[in-house]
Amino acid sequence: MEAVARLSRRQYGESKGSHAHDHFQLLWGWHGALELEIEGRGTRVVAGRLAVIAPGQRHDFWSASGSTCFVLDANDSAHPALAALAGRVLPLDGTALHLLRFLGLFVISCGTQQSQ
Repeated sequence: MEAVARLSRRQYGESKGSHAHDHFQLLWGWHGALELEIEGRGTRVVAGRLAVIAPGQRHDFWSASGSTCFVLDANDSAHPALAALAGRVLPLDGTALHLLRFLGLFVISCGTQQSQ
């Protein structure tokens, strides 16, 4: 049986140490600022920005004043389109921001939030 991608809304604070996954992970900034280090390169994820983390990429995160992101743990470990974006933080267009606003309402009503 094929694994299913999982979308959640997560709150971030202090770092729990660097780690890696065996799948792609996409982080969409929702509230606050998340300091993110991917393979030793620092960046920041804020509302309207998307970080793409490839399988096996070591990453760490922290947020001094708290941050909330939507996180998609993808079930595909070798997707060529995602592989081309790995390790990058990209701006989102207006359509994607509208989708995030909808998801924000939907996830809040379903109670699928995690703290990191």
